[in-house]
Amino acid sequence: MNLKALLVRPWLTLMLVVLILITRTNYSSAVIDTPDITLAAFFIAGLWIPSAVAFGLLFIAAALADQLSFMAGVSDWCFTPAYVFLVPTYACLWYAGYVCRNTDFLRIAGAAKVAVYFVLSVVAAYLISSYSFYYFSGRLTPTTALQYTQALTHYFWHPYFSWAAAYTALALGIAGAARLVATTSANSTKP
Repeated sequence: MNLKALLVRPWLTLMLVVLILITRTNYSSAVIDTPDITLAAFFIAGLWIPSAVAFGLLFIAAALADQLSFMAGVSDWCFTPAYVFLVPTYACLWYAGYVCRNTDFLRIAGAAKVAVYFVLSVVAAYLISSYSFYYFSGRLTPTTALQYTQALTHYFWHPYFSWAAAYTALALGIAGAARLVATTSANSTKP
């Protein structure tokens, strides 16, 4: 079996890999300075690329982007033993998308289901990545978990949640528009 056979929608996988590499490698002297798409990419992949191979390729792209950023001078302060917890972090997002893969997001009930799963997966991802860093990075001075939570709370809404939501909404909007255009076009050609 070849790689193309293992990948569902290889063009979408490639596009998400490229977008992760572009948006995750931003640094102060970057020509293009766009917010990181990684969280949304994993959710979108779960929706439309139900493949463990695609998940692995996206994770490799994220890790490669981090290494490229470190080589370009971005601090590697966050690269610790806790980095391995990015696997379950991104798996939460991918799985939530996967659960919604057959949901008609153009209907109100379907859109609500996708939104709920998206929000829950972003919250779970944030908790896993934040608390694994807290407990396993060795970079933080001992504080209580409550103090750590209070210190992190403002990062959740922006940039963590807001950009993931914006990218996901954009992808769903494009997919919805494309589906409506295709449906309209198909209906207009019928006699």
